[in-house]
Amino acid sequence: MTFRRWAPASAVLLMAAGCAVAFQEPTVEVAGVRVASIGLRGGTLAVSVEVDNPNRYDLEVRYMSFAVDFVDGEAESDAPLRPLVEGRLDDPPPIPAKGSGTVEVEVPLEYSSVGSAIRRILSTGELGYRFRGELRFDVPWGTMAVPLEDRGVFRPEVPFGRN
Repeated sequence: MTFRRWAPASAVLLMAAGCAVAFQEPTVEVAGVRVASIGLRGGTLAVSVEVDNPNRYDLEVRYMSFAVDFVDGEAESDAPLRPLVEGRLDDPPPIPAKGSGTVEVEVPLEYSSVGSAIRRILSTGELGYRFRGELRFDVPWGTMAVPLEDRGVFRPEVPFGRN
């Protein structure tokens, strides 16, 4: 066998290996939670997820799955959690190369299913939460999932019953 015969295949393998080595996992974190809307039967929270892309190419986000739990008690790491809502956001915007982008997730809530969380906000003015999920990115060799988990305390800007 000659070198010429293997040269194209070797070049493709080296390029693929170079892409795999050059890929850096993006960092993902919750940047904020706010009330987006309030209605008669429910409301919507807007969760801003910040994604930093250290790569030299844009990252296409295929989808983001998420779940929100609220802390049933004091907002401590070992407090019990209650599921609030889960969902999926398809086709979020791409994350620019060597830059960052925000994925805005709208979380619909029905008052009938979140009664104890609302009572907690009304009595204390805040609610501990856990936001978890994953972003699935298209990468040169397929797809990659980046997990996300964040705990925080939601303090609505709207003064719910507090003076």
